[in-house]
Amino acid sequence: DEHKKRENLKKSKNLAPALEARLDRNEILLDYMNIPKLDIKYYVIDPELMFSKSPFITQNTDEFSYIKPLQVDTYELDPDQNTFRAVIGQEYASKTLIIEVIGGGKQVFLPYFSTELKVIVNENFGELKVTDQQGSPLAKVYVKVYARHHGGDVKFFRDGYTDIRGKIEYSQSSSGKLGQIEKFSIFIMSDELGSLAKECAPPTNVKKHN
Repeated sequence: DEHKKRENLKKSKNLAPALEARLDRNEILLDYMNIPKLDIKYYVIDPELMFSKSPFITQNTDEFSYIKPLQVDTYELDPDQNTFRAVIGQEYASKTLIIEVIGGGKQVFLPYFSTELKVIVNENFGELKVTDQQGSPLAKVYVKVYARHHGGDVKFFRDGYTDIRGKIEYSQSSSGKLGQIEKFSIFIMSDELGSLAKECAPPTNVKKHN
């Protein structure tokens, strides 16, 4: 009957595997349900090359189907818990990684950047500022921007360097209209202080215009 169907549906939802993962400094934080075991795979990458091939890395995972991970750690998960922490090994502290977390038929990719850069994004003005850990602005830091359009196409948008204030207007380009852009992915690289990537929305004051 209908009541039994609802109960069975509820039970199947309760038994369905669930997995979420995020990074906190050198730790991988996991929230899980109904996953007895998972693998964490570490891929060391060239950050600029990887970004250029796959700017929105968390959504483009085919790149890793043919790459052998440098390390695979397997963990047995406590069924009575729903959180787990895994520490990224010291040997990877200065590397740029893609970390794949896989278990229960679920898969999450996390980009890990070794960097001393701090980046403040002002989405309202399509501008970002790059500083060191002490907050001092950094000039001549390389910035490369890709845009994902509403149709799903991902295209190179612009590149350039931060000015003496550590700033760059990442949304300014002679090509493309901002109203057609759904999201930016921005790669920031310093030879001395490492690199990182950020995803952000187009400026709100022009987002709805074509």
